[in-house]
Amino acid sequence: MTGWLDHLQAFERWAEPAIMVTVIRADGSTPRGVGARIIVGPDRVKGTIGGGTLEYRAIALARDMLTGSEVARTEALPLGPALGQCCGGQVALLLERLEAEAGVPDWIETLREAQERGDPAVVVTDLVSSPVGHLTVTAWGTGGKKLSNNRQTVQRARRMLLERMETAEHEGRLYEIVRPEAMNLVLFGAGHVGRALVEVLAGVPARVAWVDSRADQFPDELPPTVRRHETDDYEAEVDAAPSGAFILVMTHSHAIDLEIVEAVLRRGDFAYLGLIGSATKRARFERQLRSRGLGDRQLERLVCPIGIGGIAGKAPGVIAVAVAAQLLQRHDQRMVTSGIERSA
Repeated sequence: MTGWLDHLQAFERWAEPAIMVTVIRADGSTPRGVGARIIVGPDRVKGTIGGGTLEYRAIALARDMLTGSEVARTEALPLGPALGQCCGGQVALLLERLEAEAGVPDWIETLREAQERGDPAVVVTDLVSSPVGHLTVTAWGTGGKKLSNNRQTVQRARRMLLERMETAEHEGRLYEIVRPEAMNLVLFGAGHVGRALVEVLAGVPARVAWVDSRADQFPDELPPTVRRHETDDYEAEVDAAPSGAFILVMTHSHAIDLEIVEAVLRRGDFAYLGLIGSATKRARFERQLRSRGLGDRQLERLVCPIGIGGIAGKAPGVIAVAVAAQLLQRHDQRMVTSGIERSA
């Protein structure tokens, strides 16, 4: 459940205080689990903790808190009696004030770096201290000044990483494993389908490096999860892609497409390689790639045509939906195979 990190970027642009609401306990049947978060401003909300009356109540509590000077508070809510929800479980929320001028805390920056690397991390929340303290612990470092010198806390968090635990509580501290949930997508091409795809992916957990040499093809505004790479050095972008990336090739040139596909296949450590085009284009590319020394085992990893089957439309938006669905299918399969299942 890391979409809140991207939503936090919106808060960074608001230049006004906000409240971060975190589910710190979820017993029985609940809409979301521990670690679900929303960011609540005076007139806008980013993220979700499950919707319905619970979320409505959480937003009301957060906005009430914004009118005062309270820095943090916890709230326990039995979903049945208190909120009239049929789940019947119990949820505890932590509400924390975020001040725009204070900048993003270092524990969040460390967590972002771990996500970009594709590394799991443990977020430790000290519910006893005032104000609430946080610490992010990874295999390679820590972030969070208030708890970073607590050796026992760091060691306990690192044991969780080794033992693949999900959450734990100890001496008033909540330990929560945050696994990389978003796919890393490198999208080559800012044409009609590329632009439509970026719009579709704005609502799903995906970080997109969007590559094209034509500056005028990029829209003026990009979702916070998208980074624009204006360059014609496509091989350098292939080299810079993180291991396990999803790669889509749909440039304005078949020759450029071929160079990118060859470079990705030779590198080999990708999760998905998709090439826009027909079965005829695939056959032509296979002949050319074989002449360059690539073998059947490499070529069978190329997905072309792209998108889930059963959708006949050729409009850019239709293709984008079909391709996004295929990416999510492959990403979910990969997460399950590696033991990292998306939180409900």
